[in-house]
Amino acid sequence: MSHTPALDGTLHVLPFDSDSLATRVADIYTTALESADGDPRNVLVLKRLPTGIDEFTAALRDAAELEGRPNVKSLPRHAGMVLEEAEPEITRLGYEERIEFLARVLDGFDWSPYFERASEHDSFGRDVGQVLLDATWNGGFDVTPDAEAAVAGTDGKREQYDAYLRELAAVNDAFHERLAERDLLEQAQTIERAIDALDRTAIRAQIEREFDVVLAVEFEECGELDREYLATLTRNVDLLCVGEEHASIERTKTESGSVRELAPALTVVDHTDESNAETTPSVPEIETETGTETEMAGRAFGSFLATGGDGDRNGTVAGDGADDGDGTDNTVKSDPATGANENEAHARLISEPTLDQQVEAVANEIEFLRAEHGWEYDEFAVLLRRVGNPMPRVRRVLQHAGVPTASAGVNGLEQDLAVRELHALAQYHIDDSERAYDLLDARVPELDENLIQECVVRNSVAESLKRWIVTTDLKRRIAADTEPIDAREQFRNVSRLLSIAEFVDGQDILAGDWIQFVTMLERAITYDAPYAHTAAVSVPEGGVTVGDVGLLKNDSRTAVFLLNVVDGEYPGEETLSPLFPTAWIKQMDGYPAVTNPSAADVAATYATVEAADIAGNAFERYHDERARRQLAIGARAAEEQLYFCTYRQTDGSTGRLQHRSRYLHAIEDCPHLHVEEVAGVGTDRDIHTLGSASTEILAQPWAELERIQAEASTGGDVELESTEETLAAIQRVLETRETVDSRFERAVETQFDLARGAVRPAAGQREPQTETETGTETVTNDD
Repeated sequence: MSHTPALDGTLHVLPFDSDSLATRVADIYTTALESADGDPRNVLVLKRLPTGIDEFTAALRDAAELEGRPNVKSLPRHAGMVLEEAEPEITRLGYEERIEFLARVLDGFDWSPYFERASEHDSFGRDVGQVLLDATWNGGFDVTPDAEAAVAGTDGKREQYDAYLRELAAVNDAFHERLAERDLLEQAQTIERAIDALDRTAIRAQIEREFDVVLAVEFEECGELDREYLATLTRNVDLLCVGEEHASIERTKTESGSVRELAPALTVVDHTDESNAETTPSVPEIETETGTETEMAGRAFGSFLATGGDGDRNGTVAGDGADDGDGTDNTVKSDPATGANENEAHARLISEPTLDQQVEAVANEIEFLRAEHGWEYDEFAVLLRRVGNPMPRVRRVLQHAGVPTASAGVNGLEQDLAVRELHALAQYHIDDSERAYDLLDARVPELDENLIQECVVRNSVAESLKRWIVTTDLKRRIAADTEPIDAREQFRNVSRLLSIAEFVDGQDILAGDWIQFVTMLERAITYDAPYAHTAAVSVPEGGVTVGDVGLLKNDSRTAVFLLNVVDGEYPGEETLSPLFPTAWIKQMDGYPAVTNPSAADVAATYATVEAADIAGNAFERYHDERARRQLAIGARAAEEQLYFCTYRQTDGSTGRLQHRSRYLHAIEDCPHLHVEEVAGVGTDRDIHTLGSASTEILAQPWAELERIQAEASTGGDVELESTEETLAAIQRVLETRETVDSRFERAVETQFDLARGAVRPAAGQREPQTETETGTETVTNDD
């Protein structure tokens, strides 16, 4: 692993804030522009994270009032361009291609007994692949070689753990050597190889002609290898870095310390001093339903979680009642009508019995807000702490409730019907499977054996798939049978499959047949990781953004829902990798993550903890505080409405009991932060989605209704207003939705009949009705 480079330049340290990144760096960018003759092409802006490049570019152009387009690239993308200039013969592997090549290396490696036993588990390849990927992005494993370890006389246990890491390092080296033999490169090698390329005089001269100044934003997320790249790239030009205090969530997984400690040689310009009006970015005014405000809804919550402040929006201390010596009265004032503190920040809480019910309540709240304020779907975000499970499940629940979803990543392959169709086609060519034929028959009109054979192109899986797609009109079928958002996602997945097929056709070490294609596809499905495909923040489909909190690190939405704010997730338990017990990882200094921090490291990284508070649990506390910061990043993305969402059990009565996050309790105890619970459907929230209608119908206590009916028949007094209101709300949703499955409508009608005490007639028959003074009444026979 490389050592921290001696960067030469200026570091602007910004306070933790919720304003857009473009607005906050506009003045710094303008200064850089002036030193580059006012030409945006001469100022290279490098954004550390690859998300939201187009959005940031457009926002920076507006904030800096430019006529031309600023020259913005992600740091990994720029390194890729350098590498393309230096080594045009090199091909960088796609995610699925990396999986296949690595699997071949893993299968043929001579493992030690520990890894040999571990390899019997289905997840072994995925787990090893993730550790190797993390290590490569960080420049490799920082582990002592065998010979040096023997001389140093390390203790037995630590040496055993180092031996395991050396074994993984050897696998990674073998993998990269296998790729190099074929002029291939994995994406994670790009920055390291670009650093080497810049040491070549001709390449450096070519690259340096493209800019006079480099502005590196999101510097707080730059790891050692990123900083070495910046140092190498800017050897002969000016470097300006912009980093945000208390905001790093990616870098802190692998490296401790604050943004100020990243490059001691940089000249620091401190924008965190509120008294410095000239250098502190201003808080912009935003238009809301109730007028103009200077606060985003999530700002105070994010600041409290990230910095440990008292949550006071105006910087005063609750209950102070005194002045600061300048005659200013800092007494907290209250609204006489509501008793609410005018300095309080407000958020809302959704609490449901199960995870799915939590998501269904979020869907209903989204539709409520749309009806109330006229907001579009793309003004909402539903965020989890990290990508992976249960994100696909969350998306499905939202979609089933009628809420369209968009994601910055390509959805998993496993649930895609178009992927299943092409997989079935390949399987049929392998073994004439009747099951595969039946699936194709269900998907393709007028299917027969001749049609299948007409689509075969000899010696090319990719061309055969393309011919099938055209001949069977797959893209039209996808568009006709699927909502626009899902259709675009299926189109992307089909493109991924074609890339796999082209790779199978083009690599002579692969068999180049249907068996090889299916093997590679099934491995990709098994290992599929949505985060591997993340490319943008704003997606054009117009649905609710679903992703991890880091997705909106420097972006915002009108309303943000933070899911699963329970202790099992915030902070949860940090395992880092299933390959090793956590107790072992804590002693692995060369592991590509923070594994053995001191109390001082924890305190230096997070403003929310003091070194004196840490007693023997520095590892746990370090990663707990990182989870708190992730929650802060998600909270501050809310412009007008912020929701914390919890659930009590994973899957109904048999699921694991969940408790509200300790950080949510801290918020509730904070004097200037107020969280109001949103009552569920049937109380003060009407039904706004089909999902809520379905849930409410199934949840109706029919036995209790029968008891009430019996009471009414004997002259007792009963009140059915609340139940009638619920049923009326369900009926309104059904009437206003154009795409409701007729089977669902019939099911609801059946429940209505049962609630009225009617005996449901046979299919296709309706009971006669008579008009009464109170409305339409169903007439039933005595028998």
